[in-house]
Amino acid sequence: MSVEAKSSLDVSFEAQPKLSEVRVMLGDFVENFKETKDGVYEGKLVAPSATGSYDVSVTIKNDLGKSTTVPKAATLKVIASTAPAKTEAKFENIKIEQQGSKLNFQFNVVNPPAELSKFKILYGTGKDALTTERITYDRSKIGSGGLYTWYIDGVSPATYFVKVSALDKDGAEISGLVSSIQEVAMTLNAAGPQACIVGDVGGIKVISEK
Repeated sequence: MSVEAKSSLDVSFEAQPKLSEVRVMLGDFVENFKETKDGVYEGKLVAPSATGSYDVSVTIKNDLGKSTTVPKAATLKVIASTAPAKTEAKFENIKIEQQGSKLNFQFNVVNPPAELSKFKILYGTGKDALTTERITYDRSKIGSGGLYTWYIDGVSPATYFVKVSALDKDGAEISGLVSSIQEVAMTLNAAGPQACIVGDVGGIKVISEK
């Protein structure tokens, strides 16, 4: 039997009923199986990441404590995965421009997930003090094609640290889709629409939840 690398496998087999322990091993993965009905044991295995042939071994223990191991209960051939590579969603090319007391934002989201609805902008005067929050409109109203724009008005002159994260329709943050912290200096004399371009940042770091 052939299975794809790293695939999850639902496995069942028959054995003596009422066994006290059933352990199944595939490569380095070990799982305790449960008896789902009389003499039928079920569980999940995960195929190894490397291709090749792997023996499935089964160790059973009866209610008297006697153990028996079958080292080659089955053999699986692990083949390379044919699933398309997962495309990573991330922020890119964040630009922040000062226009008087307003901060104008422009950024790209590469491979935006379907659940992406809005954005949250957090900012403050310290990297560990992003205390002010602004939520954008729905993404369909502030951009298209992965390019979005927004602004924050009434910002006093100071040096600010800014982070942008993605939200779903319920307002929950989408795991992993958050920009690195950007630094921007608001000044008193930047009155023009493009008087202070403070960022054209590529390679934005995506922070993983795991």
